[in-house]
Amino acid sequence: MIEQLRATGLPRPSPRQLIAALRPAPGERILELRPGAGHHAHRVARHLGPTGRLDLVDIPEHMLDEAIHYLEARPTPDRAWVVPTVADPRTLPFADHTFTSAYVIAALSTFPDPGRVLDELHRVLQPTGRLVIADHRRTHWLPPDTARRLARRHGFSLITSQGTGRYVHLLSPLRAFSERTPALEGADTTRSSVLSFTETGAELEYVRPLLDGRTPG
Repeated sequence: MIEQLRATGLPRPSPRQLIAALRPAPGERILELRPGAGHHAHRVARHLGPTGRLDLVDIPEHMLDEAIHYLEARPTPDRAWVVPTVADPRTLPFADHTFTSAYVIAALSTFPDPGRVLDELHRVLQPTGRLVIADHRRTHWLPPDTARRLARRHGFSLITSQGTGRYVHLLSPLRAFSERTPALEGADTTRSSVLSFTETGAELEYVRPLLDGRTPG
């Protein structure tokens, strides 16, 4: 699959688009989930420098090996501050508020439970952190409106958005979700449920009152 992406010119949102939205800076600690062939990681790591760190998380291990191989083949020292970790993104092995920012490129729809992944991202991001979710039109993807509503449901507010068929969302954590609202526990956030969202935003009629501290009617 990785060779196919290379051959087709990587239709997913480009590293340049990611950098423009994420704005990584020296000394930051950033998280990427499911880094693929490592193209985006290479660009991000260049901005962090030796005082920063880029954590790459995926399962299985051979997918991380592809990204690391790509970084090691580049004539730059970026690999020195890139740390791969084999882990389930639904249970990230990091302490609360570890990262200044995180990003998921054309991958959120591939997880069995995207909602739980977003919950974990919310937990490990700093309160002033940034999250980029990006995707492109294909057989299995999260359309931009669906991704935005799902992120809102799991504690993120949209800052900026670019594109439709190939989009980049920049989001920030909602402080009200620093502790999960009990009324949202047990909600169906599996991939099949997420991909069946309608474009009406009707599911937010229940979530919006919770965000505002009210009981949904």
